[in-house]
Amino acid sequence: MARSLLPLSALLLGSAFLLFAGGVNGLILPIRGEAEGFTAASLGLLGTGWAIGYVAGCMRTPGLVARVGHIRAFGVMCAIAAIAVLLSLVLITPWVWIPVRALSGFCFARGRDDRRKLVE
Repeated sequence: MARSLLPLSALLLGSAFLLFAGGVNGLILPIRGEAEGFTAASLGLLGTGWAIGYVAGCMRTPGLVARVGHIRAFGVMCAIAAIAVLLSLVLITPWVWIPVRALSGFCFARGRDDRRKLVE
């Protein structure tokens, strides 16, 4: 059993780190925004931006995975999510954080392409 999980361990560990970091980022950004003096409306738009990005990612990710493969798509999405977190550290304004959170939500989307199953 352990031998069959060994090839997947890097992917599972990478996914675990990614999800943990995304969760911590989602908790810390509103706290940091409040400390920076962001309005309640802009803090609410942070969550809305993430949700909009997530829905857009669910719609676009299947096509991306179909074109380039799941490994490349996973790598690109991880890199973009890391860049989004770093941008939120460098540029401290709500009008930058909202699209950055939408970009982060896009990267965390796990879309599935069930259309092929319906055709086959």
